[in-house]
Amino acid sequence: MKYYQSVCELGLLLPEPKQFQEQFGGLPWGLPHEKWPLCNNCGKPMTIIAQLQHHPVRFNLGKEDRVLFIFQCLNDPGFCDFGEPGKGNAALILDAEEMTKGRTKPSQEIPIEPELRIIHWIEKEELLKKSDESRLIKGDYEGLSYEEIDLIEIGTKVGGYPYWFQSGLGFQEPYQFLMQMLDMRMAAI
Repeated sequence: MKYYQSVCELGLLLPEPKQFQEQFGGLPWGLPHEKWPLCNNCGKPMTIIAQLQHHPVRFNLGKEDRVLFIFQCLNDPGFCDFGEPGKGNAALILDAEEMTKGRTKPSQEIPIEPELRIIHWIEKEELLKKSDESRLIKGDYEGLSYEEIDLIEIGTKVGGYPYWFQSGLGFQEPYQFLMQMLDMRMAAI
């Protein structure tokens, strides 16, 4: 099974972008101010975690020029629950015609993660070869040895098998695994 790892550069060291670029952290590009999600727990604007564009193979959002914005509340760590959908997290998919030009600033001061701009993607192949992919995507490792589990890439990636640190997490069917982020500071590793 294929997966993709990002190669990133610190946005602070790059010129201000003149158009949309995929990135982790920073300020979103093209997000209409009125669409900036608020946390259902604390009511403050959430922090952008990633903005990624449609790619027919790597990150299929169903239509050319679509963008996924991923947010998480970092205003009061430990208070705002981001483990449940619609609480301290949000995801928006926008078509190009819905987007604005330039970066969008939040309506009030919030934590902003360092910007890591994605320069390109590296295609890789999962080392674990199993026929029951649907089981692995759900985190069902029953019958696997520790050596086999260790073959699953732990870092930030799009596609492939998720590496589950917890067990017993349930998701409503149907769902599709798109990506995992180990940590904002580790997004480029």
